[in-house]
Amino acid sequence: MNRTALPPGNELTTEHRKDLLGGVTVIHGKALARTPAGGTDPVEFTAVPYYAWDHRQAGQMEVWIPEDPSLAQAPKAPTIANTSTATASYLNPSDTLDALSDQDTGKGPGDQSIPRFTWWDHKGSTEWVQYSFREPKKVGSVEVFWFDDTRAGGGCAVPKSARVLYRDGNEWKPVRETAGQFNDTKSVVTFEPFETAALRLEVELQTGRSGGILEWAVSP
Repeated sequence: MNRTALPPGNELTTEHRKDLLGGVTVIHGKALARTPAGGTDPVEFTAVPYYAWDHRQAGQMEVWIPEDPSLAQAPKAPTIANTSTATASYLNPSDTLDALSDQDTGKGPGDQSIPRFTWWDHKGSTEWVQYSFREPKKVGSVEVFWFDDTRAGGGCAVPKSARVLYRDGNEWKPVRETAGQFNDTKSVVTFEPFETAALRLEVELQTGRSGGILEWAVSP
């Protein structure tokens, strides 16, 4: 996500680093980074040649940087979901777990233009996705936007059934639901609030169908 801008006239300096990958010339400068509230903060950056990116450790990549801060994207506000670690029973190699909490639900349940998570091509099986929290969180509801491309002839549909489990020590236990069902492309289920270190969404896929998720939000 490009959240930085480099206004015209900002000074840039170069430095040849002999100690980096046998000798690499890097660029130092100052930019403006968008904040979740829509403002900007000054930040210092070091740019390396494209071929040298991520050679030694993970780092942010920007290729095209806007000059106008209004064209940079503000980062998403932190949520229970996007500050958690997501895992799954299976992930289609062309999909991403990041889609579960990127706050992008697209234009409808079958939107294939945005990132998504799917269990494709597992069909009719029992599968799961999970959020592991950095520390115990109070949770009281979940909202799921299912990926369903059956209208376009695809093989992913709303699951036959689904339930929310929470981790209690080394056990997974079902939450005590108070309202809602997982039977629509947009499903909201509430339950008695409690604290837990992890939530799991367990699904039974329809016979002959797979399934997926565009967004899985968790609220206190």
